[in-house]
Amino acid sequence: MDDDWEDWVRDWELSLRARTRGVSEQTLTAYKTGVRQFVAFMDAKAPEDVTRRDVEAFLAHLASRGRSEATRRLRLMAVRSLFGFILGEPGSLLSGNPADGIAAPVPELPDVDVIPDTDLVAVLGTCDATFLGLRDAAIIRLMLATGLRRTEVCMLDVDDIDISHGEAAVLGKGGKRRVVAFGGSRLPLALSRYVRARRRHLGAADPALFLSQRAKARNGYRMNGGAIAAMLRRRCRAAGVKVWRPHMLRHTWADNAKRQGLSDEDLERMAGWTSPGMSRRYGRQLADERARAALRGLNLGDRL
Repeated sequence: MDDDWEDWVRDWELSLRARTRGVSEQTLTAYKTGVRQFVAFMDAKAPEDVTRRDVEAFLAHLASRGRSEATRRLRLMAVRSLFGFILGEPGSLLSGNPADGIAAPVPELPDVDVIPDTDLVAVLGTCDATFLGLRDAAIIRLMLATGLRRTEVCMLDVDDIDISHGEAAVLGKGGKRRVVAFGGSRLPLALSRYVRARRRHLGAADPALFLSQRAKARNGYRMNGGAIAAMLRRRCRAAGVKVWRPHMLRHTWADNAKRQGLSDEDLERMAGWTSPGMSRRYGRQLADERARAALRGLNLGDRL
């Protein structure tokens, strides 16, 4: 990478981190990877000489190497972000953003998996009255009842949960705050039992709601996404069921909410989605079954 590119990319990365509070390290890494791939593809061409055709050629190159629509879309967004940054900086020689106006590849959304109730019961049955058992039951029930992402669960502090009123203040993607609600008695009871056990934990002074057994140098006792994934693997294996990915609990929540009649608009607000299509994707594989059940409930054959 020559000096011009090196300086622009370095400053863009600094700006990106400053402007994207709450964005995961994984997303930031993907953006940086995409930009550096693009710069390498441009070879010796200076930033101000890059054209729309160059960006399209880069996307075609990725397609020829078998990169998915989702990957190509992310790479285009990263390149567009880089040139948008350069365009607004002092000393920029750009007359426009060469990545603007290029249609982003539309990924084909795969079906999502929904966890059977029998498997949920079996896994919850492995959670005993120890600290870990109470913690894990509270996490599973919270994710199942609210659809929180695992990173959102990890970011929860004790003060973010209001058990009495059935609410949780959540820091979502992009640093956006929202309040999610939960009802019933089983989740509040699971949370209350865990919080009581948490008071006797070595890390009780840590603000994080969900604590690991041992402290880590960077995060203290706060659990991270990897710890939640590992916990679910252990619980599923102990229960003798197919291992869940953490996001499957979100899929299951969305499907259950739609079965109970929650509107797409309300579902999107509680999930923290910005795309209207997401509510149609989640639980899509069971949409026909939901539609049949809804139609049976209308009793249209009895109208006359």
